[in-house]
Amino acid sequence: MLNLDAEHELELGRRYTPSRELRARVRAIGTALARSLEHGDVVIAPDEDVSVDVASFVPRAWCPTPRALEVLASVGAPIDDAPSFETLRTVNERGFAATLAGDELPGCLRATELGAIEAHVARPGPSGAWLLKRAFGVAGRGQRPLRPGAISDADRAWIVASLRRGALYVEPRVEIIRELSVHAWATCGVHVRSIREQHVQDRAWLGSELARDLPSAIENPLIDTTERVGRALIEAGYHGPFGVDAYLWRASSGAIAVRTLGEINARYCMGWDARDGWDPP
Repeated sequence: MLNLDAEHELELGRRYTPSRELRARVRAIGTALARSLEHGDVVIAPDEDVSVDVASFVPRAWCPTPRALEVLASVGAPIDDAPSFETLRTVNERGFAATLAGDELPGCLRATELGAIEAHVARPGPSGAWLLKRAFGVAGRGQRPLRPGAISDADRAWIVASLRRGALYVEPRVEIIRELSVHAWATCGVHVRSIREQHVQDRAWLGSELARDLPSAIENPLIDTTERVGRALIEAGYHGPFGVDAYLWRASSGAIAVRTLGEINARYCMGWDARDGWDPP
């Protein structure tokens, strides 16, 4: 079940109903992703007839949200041991990653009031501009760049509307050199499977490949951080696949820095394939 719209459901819960446009976009991306699945796998979509004996298959969901579980159960392929919706929501909300990341990227702020954001962005960040992020989002959705100084009426309206949904996260808007993702499993322990370089253009994912040329000074902290994230996920009640988004960025001095924990995706991730494993190790 490639429910690639899981972040929408995690944010809105039972209020979420996908639009026709979003359904079409999810279907198109899912068709592309299906090429990386194991031979013989069958993709199940809502409201589509299943013409195979699903009892002989191991059910999987991109993210085991209630909607995904209902679809799988309706065709006779239930997932009985999925993490609870509350757990999925907790570990995929940006605040979970922000707490674990600490001060790795200077100038980050979690805010629940307009005044706190206005005061924070009034001065330039470590790299100049700022980036606002809602608690849930994927592929750049729910983000807004800001220039330092007094915010505009349009920015203020967006911030106020966003705060009705929950907290906002303020980060420096940095120049990203390389985007990376570490794929792993959280089971009875943490199993790091691969480090991928992500190719993104205009916030759209184009593809990924194994990051083969990382120096140990970067690779080792990425692995250490992912293992720490995995332990935190297990402690929070999550088990299953996950990815940690990271990146190399250029500081104002020109030096290259690494952010080992940008976001946590407690689910399968773009670029996942047989090397990472579709079933727990």
